Amino acid sequence: MSKAIGEDLIIKLNDIGRLSATPDFIKEAVLAILCGINLDGLGLLQKNPIENAKKAIENIDNSSIQKSYGIIHNQMCILAVSALSYVIEKYFCNYIVSNISSITYPKDIKLSLEELGEYSFKIKENLGLIIKSRDNSINFQDVGSTVNTWDKYFNRKIELAEDLEKNIIFYQQCRHSLIHNSGVVDNHFLNKTNKRNANIKNYKIGEAIQLDKQDWANINDFFIKFIDTLIIRPKN
Repeated sequence: MSKAIGEDLIIKLNDIGRLSATPDFIKEAVLAILCGINLDGLGLLQKNPIENAKKAIENIDNSSIQKSYGIIHNQMCILAVSALSYVIEKYFCNYIVSNISSITYPKDIKLSLEELGEYSFKIKENLGLIIKSRDNSINFQDVGSTVNTWDKYFNRKIELAEDLEKNIIFYQQCRHSLIHNSGVVDNHFLNKTNKRNANIKNYKIGEAIQLDKQDWANINDFFIKFIDTLIIRPKN
């Protein structure tokens, strides 16, 4: 299960990463259309604009296209944080089912028969989902909550390297601002990031979050490292 969960995240990040090729794909598609136009029989007034358009597009630097479509990296961050939280939740639920006798269970969770019916009365198979739905402190889109959850239920204290913690916090908060505040930095963003010196791009209130290729490289690197840190391995 440990290897599979890491591979699951890698696959999802690779799929998301394909979005970064969108600007180049657009350029190639436009060129293909222009190159497919039959110029035979056209006069200069008709032919020159097409030829000039082809040359102009061919001369566009790929980096300038990427900059114009920078919003794509913002969207990739949103999807990556969602993928990370999904993989963490999946691991959390699977680990509980596989280690049902060694979990620290909350004493205050109660379910009615109607609520049990929602899980087809299959308590063991859905125990992780039941716990997550009843414990409001669990939020796998928040690194602090995730670490606390591992300590609370698995009796595992997770020690994160400083740069790892900063990057996870930063991109999780970027996602929050992009979703809930139109990508504009506000007090919530600064409070969450400055608390752990995680404002790695030194954003200020009112600035727009604008992520790039380096951010995507960071997301790939640190998200995979985070999952690896969370994996519970047998003690020697």
